[in-house]
Amino acid sequence: MDIYINKDGQQSGPFPLDEVNRKLATGEIQSTNLAWYQGAAGWGPVSAIPGVTLPSAAAVGAGSSVAGGGGVVSMSAMSAQFQRSETAALVRNPGGLFSALFDFSFTKFAGVRLIKAIYVIQLIIISLVMLGYFLGGLGVALSIFRYAPLQAILLLLGTFIVIPLLYLVALCFTRILMEALIAFFKLAEDTGTLVQLAQKQAAGSASASVEKA
Repeated sequence: MDIYINKDGQQSGPFPLDEVNRKLATGEIQSTNLAWYQGAAGWGPVSAIPGVTLPSAAAVGAGSSVAGGGGVVSMSAMSAQFQRSETAALVRNPGGLFSALFDFSFTKFAGVRLIKAIYVIQLIIISLVMLGYFLGGLGVALSIFRYAPLQAILLLLGTFIVIPLLYLVALCFTRILMEALIAFFKLAEDTGTLVQLAQKQAAGSASASVEKA
């Protein structure tokens, strides 16, 4: 699994999982840095990557402690564990198409899921239209070849050269448009996920402050 890391706005990678674990252990990256790997719904914290091993310092952490019996329970460790579980739930469960379609709070986006189907439909339509033009030009050229051979040859050249070029241009334009739309929806989804994570972290910090008081 190749993993990309975004630390302080600088993207690096890809790294294998073992390298990411090593960087976490040496402190080169933090569990709160953003990461993405193929198959992920979007950018999320490194701690949410399946198989990642967090260093003991991240699990124990510094913070207020509550003594109970013969052991010590770290409030910061409990808060970190809660935040990691909430982060994993947000990143790994983005919801399906139907849940996004009937999400009246508009916290989920159906655009990315719909664009894939729209792109396939557009490819089919463009291919059929260009095939019709190609066969039409070929048929006209053959029908007038006996009476106007020069015009027929020119029409054949246009059919075999111009129509394929137009087909490629149409495919490129459609692809660029779909990628731009996907980038827009992905940005909106990632922003929404980060806002939810920030809200969860703020709630966890407030809970820890109340316990400390």
